[in-house]
Amino acid sequence: MFTIQKEKRPAEVVFADQSRQAGSFFVSLNSSQRHGPESIGDLLNGERTYLPFEVENGEITIVRKRAIMIAYLNHHEVPDTAQLSAKVLAQITFFSGYHVSGYIYNDLPSAYPRLSDYLNGTQTFFHLEIDSKDCLVNSECVKFVTPSPNQGGPD
Repeated sequence: MFTIQKEKRPAEVVFADQSRQAGSFFVSLNSSQRHGPESIGDLLNGERTYLPFEVENGEITIVRKRAIMIAYLNHHEVPDTAQLSAKVLAQITFFSGYHVSGYIYNDLPSAYPRLSDYLNGTQTFFHLEIDSKDCLVNSECVKFVTPSPNQGGPD
């Protein structure tokens, strides 16, 4: 039987009901999106509705992606090219009332500099940097995004 090699990538998931679960996603060692290993972003933005997730005690659960509100990643996952993009400080408010603030990397051409253009063109899970930590936000759980009056990011 042919098996695809996977590795565990730790993350903490906050679900739509605001419950939290630390554990690990299983990603492929070879991405179908680009050269190198699959990222958690690739996994969450992929076609599968349910994903295996190993919780801290080693038990494997099957998580419905739509139930994930935000995933806090334990490793750096943003491509270096995105870090050269404009950083927009914003507050994300979810339907549940939960909210977070962080930087969104707007990597659209300068002809489309608005945050709304980026958010409308992004995949379901978009990147947010909170305190130098990578997170993935489920746009289907977002009620609204409020850009900071200070549109730049720290140098």
